Amino acid sequence: MLDKHNPGSWPNVFNDFGVRGAEYESIGKLASLVDSGRKDFIRHLFDNRADYAHVPGQRHRPVNFFNDILEPLFYEAIASPRTDEDHYYSRFDCKIPFLNGGLFEPLYGYNWVETEILLPDTLFANVLPTGEENEKGTGILDVFDRYNFTVNEAEPLEKEVAVDPEMLGLVFENLLPENIRHSSGTYYTPRVIVHYMCQQALLHYLTTRAANIPQTDLALFLRLAERFTDFQATETKKHADKRLPVSISGNASRLDDLLANIAVCDPAIGSGAFPVGMMLEIVRARMALAAVEGMPAQTLYHLKRHAIQHSLYGVDLGGSEIEYLPSNHGKVVCGCFTPERNPEAPDIIIPGTGKVREREAQQFCEQEIPVPIFIKRQTNEWEYVGDYKADRFSTDPTEIEARHQGSITPLEEITRVIYLKQISPEK
Repeated sequence: MLDKHNPGSWPNVFNDFGVRGAEYESIGKLASLVDSGRKDFIRHLFDNRADYAHVPGQRHRPVNFFNDILEPLFYEAIASPRTDEDHYYSRFDCKIPFLNGGLFEPLYGYNWVETEILLPDTLFANVLPTGEENEKGTGILDVFDRYNFTVNEAEPLEKEVAVDPEMLGLVFENLLPENIRHSSGTYYTPRVIVHYMCQQALLHYLTTRAANIPQTDLALFLRLAERFTDFQATETKKHADKRLPVSISGNASRLDDLLANIAVCDPAIGSGAFPVGMMLEIVRARMALAAVEGMPAQTLYHLKRHAIQHSLYGVDLGGSEIEYLPSNHGKVVCGCFTPERNPEAPDIIIPGTGKVREREAQQFCEQEIPVPIFIKRQTNEWEYVGDYKADRFSTDPTEIEARHQGSITPLEEITRVIYLKQISPEK
């Protein structure tokens, strides 16, 4: 149990962060859940916390919402994928889907099961006066209860009057202490910047893979695709192809294949604003192409589902030193490396031990499909260095020792050396 009046007794992990940091963590994670439309569920857990709390052995203290409810919710229910298809979570006797393994990780990897952090329940809900007539409650949940939130962050037309999720991101950013915000690179990117960067990234992708189409036509195509999604009249959509450049409508099938097979990876995914923005750009472009004569009809639902399942990937190192070869459906989709652990990347990488890392390294060595490689240059800054595939690998201890020079990863944790080969994009 942490004694907020005796910081010297805290485990080392909390020496710089402390109880105040745990409060910021709670606000940030709760904001993420509210952002995804789960406000009422959190309030239900708070109001019925005595029924849902499970404290091993004999309880010598009252139920604590953060320690007994939120920690299991954040670090077990939401952060751990379950094998059961119905996502049933027995502790709360309900279905709770796996949301994100990185966003809801314990701060600095602390042992949340053994460590008690007893934040006051009044931090989350109370009956204190707010200064406004007929309003009571200054807790986090009390404030959330006063507003209607929407999960719609990037569509141009709102269906209801609601608080934009962008507000939650800005609030969370400003709640973080200045030193933590700078060291972790935690900044909420405004949607207009996300939109611009996603459109430019997609333009670059299409330009390099459809070199026979003028870049000006591709840029016009993406701008028009955005406008088409705002049209409400069915007749306008049916004739949308007549506004596309001839070079676009004449290559509609090829462009649609490129968009259907694109792989997008955000190596510092955070709240997921960039993958969501890319999904919208992809879907808009494919919907515009679907209006071209001879192209199959498409629906927004199926295009979004396809992009989510096959095109969008992301990791977030969150300050840890873990290397990533994230995979999906048995295929590695990108590589994210730091010079401290892989000084010869992207030409040579040295994966570490662990069931997941070794499996992903083996998958990478076996697959023929090249993947984008990112190198971390500084906090929250990754450089795309090209598409690479494994050329060969070695598990010879002598070779591993030779390639380990300059890496902070312990030699005994290196399982193999993988030699990469850069692959030029198809024209």
